[in-house]
Amino acid sequence: MADIPEDVVTLQDLKDWYLVKDELSKLKQQEALMRSRIFKFYFKDPKEGTNDHEVGDGTGAVIKGGYVINRKIDPGALDALREAQRVPDSNAPKINIDELVKYNPELAISKYRELTAEEQLWFDQALIIKPGAPTLEVVIPKRAKAT
Repeated sequence: MADIPEDVVTLQDLKDWYLVKDELSKLKQQEALMRSRIFKFYFKDPKEGTNDHEVGDGTGAVIKGGYVINRKIDPGALDALREAQRVPDSNAPKINIDELVKYNPELAISKYRELTAEEQLWFDQALIIKPGAPTLEVVIPKRAKAT
């Protein structure tokens, strides 16, 4: 049986990756600026969700622009609303706040790392554990100033 040679990474591979990463960053910035400009031109008064605009070139092509409004909970304001609902004769509507707020459990990694190996092994039953995408960075040291 033939041995499969190890995939060797050269200094040129590292240089090529760095150049591609730099170009990708520039392209992402350029794309975002172009997308924003085009969206503002075609959708002067967008509605939340998907907005359509016919290109008008005879092909039937349609530009679909997604307009997102981000809404995040302000915990202090939420507590104040809950408290207002508890006040007798309050004009606060009697809506169920718990139906409007989702609570997503999130691992407190610093506390998790304080567990013993045995405790971690036990708690790991509640976790979905898989590796994330690796990161790379090339750090070029600052050159000493000439004296």
